[in-house]
Amino acid sequence: MVGLPLGRMVEIMIDRQATLDVLRQKEMVVHFTKKNGEQRIMTCTLSPNFIPEDNLPKGTSTKEPKPLAEQTACSVYDIEAKGWRSFLWDNVTEIKDIDTAMAQTLSNLQHGTKKYYRIHIYGYGGELVYHNISKQAFDYWKDKDEETITDYVLNDDAETVDVPAEADFAFEDGYRRPWYELDGVAHDNGASEGAAYIQIEQVEDESYSAKTIKEIYDGGFNDFVNLVNDGELDTGPAIGGDLDWIQDDLESEEPYLFYGISSEKGGFFDGMIITNEEFNPRHLEFSSTEYPNGDNIIHTVKYKGEDVDNNGGDTNGKGYYFGVIEW
Repeated sequence: MVGLPLGRMVEIMIDRQATLDVLRQKEMVVHFTKKNGEQRIMTCTLSPNFIPEDNLPKGTSTKEPKPLAEQTACSVYDIEAKGWRSFLWDNVTEIKDIDTAMAQTLSNLQHGTKKYYRIHIYGYGGELVYHNISKQAFDYWKDKDEETITDYVLNDDAETVDVPAEADFAFEDGYRRPWYELDGVAHDNGASEGAAYIQIEQVEDESYSAKTIKEIYDGGFNDFVNLVNDGELDTGPAIGGDLDWIQDDLESEEPYLFYGISSEKGGFFDGMIITNEEFNPRHLEFSSTEYPNGDNIIHTVKYKGEDVDNNGGDTNGKGYYFGVIEW
């Protein structure tokens, strides 16, 4: 732990302290990896109510213990082995109280060991493109009003386009390209982070019409991120780690750009997570890109490092926005 930032040490201490506090009250089920790589599940406790008197610790130590954040292992009483065992904090993958574990076992018997979690991201966003144009085209269009450039971009009749050849950026390779193909710099489609909502629910199977078993969350996307990182959605003592957020910005070596945006409302992401474990929102990872127009588009969802496939969305168009910028 040498050199560990103070904030991270405090986070670890809070997570471990929460686990120890519950262990001192009841039985817990700890999933961890042994030093030899073997996966282990142990029902254990630190509560005198569940430890035989002969196995209770004798006496007290006068040695000052290490700070909790610097301790690598936790010693507990193994209920099934009827003896003291230990696990490494860094190797813990899941912790839950005995009631939650029993409920999960019952659920497994009813619905199978595989668990299905549907993630739905909805709200406002849209499809957008950015495309490199010449300085001549930029100079021609920069002072034109939005209606003029919109009429030009949406006009698919080449004979009625009345602009100078050097400004006719939609005409490439011998044909007039629709606006959504003018994507030489960027092309994205998704919910805008500031106007997005997320719904997560456990369902019976991976079919589209699967029955909901339980709802985990349905509300504002940013609220969800904050609740996860604050531990409000943990189902047991937190084992640390924040929900990952990868934030990118538009990158372009081209100084003059056309942008086209189709503003839309509805569902932008519908994916399924299939796992043998209880869903842990801290394992989620989102990626987004912030564009010059101010939209921060969510475009990738991962769970435990693996991409969650987007099975599609269903949106309604609210309008088009076109223009040129100097970048």
